[in-house]
Amino acid sequence: MRNISCALTRPQIDDGTKTETRRLGWRFVEAGMCLQFVNKCMGFKRGEKPVKIRQVKVIETRREPLNAIDQEAVIREGFPDLSPAQFVEMFCKNMRCKPTDEVTVIRFRYLD
Repeated sequence: MRNISCALTRPQIDDGTKTETRRLGWRFVEAGMCLQFVNKCMGFKRGEKPVKIRQVKVIETRREPLNAIDQEAVIREGFPDLSPAQFVEMFCKNMRCKPTDEVTVIRFRYLD
């Protein structure tokens, strides 16, 4: 099972309000795959390992420009108080990308 980081959205994963995620790359993901959300996937000190959070099953994937996100998708991302423009700004700041960059949209359901 492939690990997927939720370092920036841990509260939304914990409470189950996040049912969709956008990722730079991740072209290999397909419907039916199971993923393991972990606290982080990189930057470990010697002896550290990822902490398992929750398992999910991928329902759907697609590729689209980041700035194609609409309000319903922002809610599925776990940010109901943000507008699409605010979400894109936050994503770009954290991921160091442009609003027009193509992302993989991964919609999922929780297994636990």
